Amino acid sequence: MVGDVDAPLEHVIFLGSVLVHYLVAAHTIYALFHLQYDALTAATTHTGFERRVVKDKTV
Repeated sequence: MVGDVDAPLEHVIFLGSVLVHYLVAAHTIYALFHLQYDALTAATTHTGFERRVVKDKTV
């Protein structure tokens, strides 16, 4: 149960970097691109897509 409590805090910290666009008064599209980049890179780096194992050798 402790791991479930940490998940919302992790999301706030990870996706909180987008708030800089409100402080700097950037255009909304930049904030959307930033959110999309953060969400998609987290999905690809947390699942092992950054490397492959072929014949017991990391490629």
